[in-house]
Amino acid sequence: MIKPFEFLLTTKIIYGADSLEQIYQEVKSLGLRKVMIITEPKLIRLQLVAKLEKALGDINYVIYDEIEQNPKDYNITKAAKEARKHCVDGIISFGGGSPIDAAKIIAVLAAQGGNIKDYMHKKATVQRSLPVISVPTTAGTGSEVTFSSVITDTEEKYKHTIKSPLLASKVAIVDPLLTLTVPPSITATTGIDALTHAIEGYTSLQSEPIAEALGLKAVKYIAGSLEKAVKDGNDIEARDRMMMGSLMAGLSFSHSDVGAVHCMAEALGSMYDAPHGTCNAVILPYVMEYNLVKAAKKYANIANYMGVYGPNELMTASEGVEHIKILSRKIGLPNIKSLSVNPEDFHLLSEMSEKNAATHSNPRVINKEEYYKIFTRAFADS
Repeated sequence: MIKPFEFLLTTKIIYGADSLEQIYQEVKSLGLRKVMIITEPKLIRLQLVAKLEKALGDINYVIYDEIEQNPKDYNITKAAKEARKHCVDGIISFGGGSPIDAAKIIAVLAAQGGNIKDYMHKKATVQRSLPVISVPTTAGTGSEVTFSSVITDTEEKYKHTIKSPLLASKVAIVDPLLTLTVPPSITATTGIDALTHAIEGYTSLQSEPIAEALGLKAVKYIAGSLEKAVKDGNDIEARDRMMMGSLMAGLSFSHSDVGAVHCMAEALGSMYDAPHGTCNAVILPYVMEYNLVKAAKKYANIANYMGVYGPNELMTASEGVEHIKILSRKIGLPNIKSLSVNPEDFHLLSEMSEKNAATHSNPRVINKEEYYKIFTRAFADS
């Protein structure tokens, strides 16, 4: 029999071209009087925030644009203080995974108070939050539909994941046209990030039929469109499919879990403050090679959804991994050496990876010794 599971749906999803125009009505429907926009400076420079401001019409708002990549504990503390100062009653997150992840926990601190580190170290639990409307501008993280927020403890140099259904956005407005200005390099790294979410959501030991179906369909959308979106950012069909793939991948892994790729990527991001998508990209195929002996059937299915077929299950799975390596090269993704990684850090990185809770969801048992071997192999192959 199918094992028992829960599938919680707490976010209203509005998808489609020009769906940003619906944000005014959504703010009104939530009864919000004044909102804080959490975003990044580059989106102001690209005039994307101006589109959001226009869509908000006469709604009262303030902008906070000091969120860094791999959002830091002090980013959250400062933004929550500003939210309370301006007496906002709702949050709009606008951007990639960093502002969306940050906004979800900022909304908690603004409503509930407390120290961000208490939430990160599980000394405090999420009990209430301001309503959050999330608007992604990259096809990557799927954070607009997840129940978690990943924040870096700057003293420890370690990423902590805060989880609660109360962190979920009330509304996710997913407009693929907002990704048209994303440069090729970011399209590539966020795209592989989404592909990683789809693959790990599908293969995680915590997966279930709905998450599996979402993950596989996301693989098909992403693998078939990523190269096109990188080569021609104005290819609306490719952008549309990438956005849908990212959304479905977010739903998949948030109702399943991730695995060793994310454990290693979060360790790299913690230590080197490197972009999360890049960290996933440089590790993904090497973890897949490690997992092959335990996940051949699922990896073969993934290969088939990417249009790759071999003479048998194991060969198909192996050729699927090679296909991802080739795709990564075609779209210009860097290797692990580009992160200025010091091999002397591999032991510490491996310990950090093992400490990550998602280690136990990886389809093949893994420990710090095996993590070390994968880091070493990725480095030697670059």
